[in-house]
This record gives sequence, structure tokens and C-alpha cells, in this order.
Amino acid sequence: ISHQLKTPLTVIRVACERLSMDNPSAEPVAETCLWQISKMTALIQDLLQLGRFDCNRQKKNFSYVNAQELLETVTNDLTFVALPKNLTFEVIGGSDVSWYCDSHWLKEAVGNILKNCIEHASDSEIQIRYESDEHFNRITIEDSGCGFPSGYEQQVFQRFSFGSSTKTDSSGLGMAIAQEAIKLHYGSVSAANRPEGGAVFRIVFPRFDANHLYH
Repeated sequence: ISHQLKTPLTVIRVACERLSMDNPSAEPVAETCLWQISKMTALIQDLLQLGRFDCNRQKKNFSYVNAQELLETVTNDLTFVALPKNLTFEVIGGSDVSWYCDSHWLKEAVGNILKNCIEHASDSEIQIRYESDEHFNRITIEDSGCGFPSGYEQQVFQRFSFGSSTKTDSSGLGMAIAQEAIKLHYGSVSAANRPEGGAVFRIVFPRFDANHLYH
């Protein structure tokens, strides 16, 4: 169903754009329609991604990736979202750390978690720490936001899960996609409240290499 909805939404988008160009007086209405189309398109994309996980049809492409470069790519892409809330990122870890992973899905997971942090924090710094030992790779993300209501930290990764301060235009699927992306690496992701306030997310996945592939 999600796949079939993509084509009519594209047609509606083109029609709204054409209407706005041909009839300037209709531009405010067309812009409202385009905004709602964008929200629906994002929701459909999230549903398609989860559907691929459910059917085990997601594409996998594992290779060696520098951890610092991967995480800085994610934070750089989200800087424009963080700036209006006066948020900054700090990536902490060794410059020589590398992971054998699917960079697309790992960036998707980290990016979705960071978007959650941005949504619930302001005027502070979001820290992303990473490390590797003999057996595991770890990513820890901490913010100084409002944290989780009691018990909600166990529900945040459920599909269509909305906290009391979640934005109304959120699909409620971003954190579920993050969890599925980490499972693709045979790893886990958890959430908790920091004692000093804010939330902490911990990602752990095995340190595999090209001779010990994910299956």
C-alpha cells in the first residue's frame, strides 16, 4: 500500500506546484498542500523502510568505515536542524577507529537518534562518544533535554510511539527504524535518563570483519 501511494502523491505534488505557478492567488493554499504532501511522503518512506526490514529485503552493503568520518557526516547533515535550537554536536573518539558495517544503515540509526535529541533539547551540546574493543563497537549519545517520562525509555523504540513532547508532525517511526538498523548489525540500542538530566542512548554491535560477515 505504501509503495502504491508514492505515485499519486507525486502527481498531486506536481499539480500543486503547477497551480501555484499559474495562479499566484492560490499559492498559499498550494503551499499548505505541499507541506502536507511532504509529511505524508516522509511517513510513507518510513513505512517502506520498516516493511523491508519485516520482509528481510533491505539492501546490505558492509565495508570498512572510519568511525569519526561516519559520525561527523551525520552531524554535519543535521547542523542546519540543530542551529535554530542553539544546539551543537561534539564527536569524541579516536581518529583511527574503523568499523566493518553498513554505513547507510548505521548513519540512518544515529541520525534518527540525533533527530530525537534535537527535538527534545535546546541551548546545549549533544555528545556522541564512540569506541571499539576486542569484541564490540559502541556509540553513546547524550543530550541535556527533558529526558523520558518514567517508563517511556522502554517504549521509545516501539512503532508509532509518541512521548508527551513529541512534535505533532512526527511519524513515530524514526526510533523503530534506528533499532532495526542496529539489529541488522546484530547489535542493540537502549535508552535511559541521565542522572544530571537529559537522555542517553547506547548502541552496541559486534566487531566483525570481512572474514566474519553478517548473515
